[in-house]
Amino acid sequence: MTVELVKASQHGLGHLLNPTDPDSPNRDWINDTWQRVISNALELPIADPAWLDVPAVGRLTISSPHLHRLLAALNEDRAYHEQIKPFNFLLIAFVSILERPADDQHMVLIAPYANNPRDWSRMPWINRYSTRTYTITPISSEGYERDGLVTVKTYRDVLTEYATHTEAKSADPTGRPCTRRTTGLLERRHVTVRTITHIGKEANQLEDVQAGLHARQDDVLNAYDDTEQLRFEAALTRILQQGERPGRGRGAETSDQAGILGVAKT
Repeated sequence: MTVELVKASQHGLGHLLNPTDPDSPNRDWINDTWQRVISNALELPIADPAWLDVPAVGRLTISSPHLHRLLAALNEDRAYHEQIKPFNFLLIAFVSILERPADDQHMVLIAPYANNPRDWSRMPWINRYSTRTYTITPISSEGYERDGLVTVKTYRDVLTEYATHTEAKSADPTGRPCTRRTTGLLERRHVTVRTITHIGKEANQLEDVQAGLHARQDDVLNAYDDTEQLRFEAALTRILQQGERPGRGRGAETSDQAGILGVAKT
C-alpha cells in the first residue's frame, strides 16, 4: 500500500522554518511530515527524514507595535544599534515544560535570525520573560538541570505531539470527545451553551501563541465577564422562579432559598 496525498495541511506547522533550508519558502517538508504521520498510523514502513532531530525553530517578524512592546524589556539599557527594531527577524525555539529550569518556568526563547541550523546550538538565546541567556541543545537533560543550557524541541518532538494532538472541535466515530488515542473518521461535536463570555480583540493575538511568542494562551486572552457569577445568577433565578411551597407564602419560600445560596435576606 502507498499513501497518496491530495492536500497537505500546514495548519499547526506553518510557523516552523523549512528544516532543510530555513530561507526557502519550499514547504515540501510538510508533505513529508504527512506521509510519515499517515504511514505510522497505518503501520506502513517509512524512513525517517534526515532533519527529524534538528531543533524545531520558527521565524518571527516584528511586524506590529504590539509585538515590539512585548520585547521592550530586552531593549532596556541597550544602545540603539543593539535593540530589536520594527521589522527585524527573530528565531523562536520551543522548550518543553519538563525541560525548563525550576526557577525560570515561564519561557520563550528568542535569538537574532540565523539561517544556518549549525549556528543555532552555538549562539546565545534569550528568554523574553526573564531576559536570561541560554544555549540550546536537542539532547534530553534526562532530568538533570544544566546551568545556562536547555533542551529544545526537535522536529521529531513537535511532529509526535502534532500527530496525537486532541481535536477539540470534533467527536470520535461514536460521538464522544476526541482524545490523543482517537482514530478514524471524525464528526463535528454538538455544543450546549452554558454561559456566554465576552472576550476582547486580544483574541487576534492567539496566532502569537501558536507561533510560540507567548508561553500561555491566557497571556493574550482577556475575559470581561465573571463566568462563575453568571452561572450563580442563572441558578438563583431558576430557584426564585420555582414558586411557593404548599401552605407557605411566596416570601418565606424565596427567603429560604436565598439563604441556602448565601444571599443576604431583606
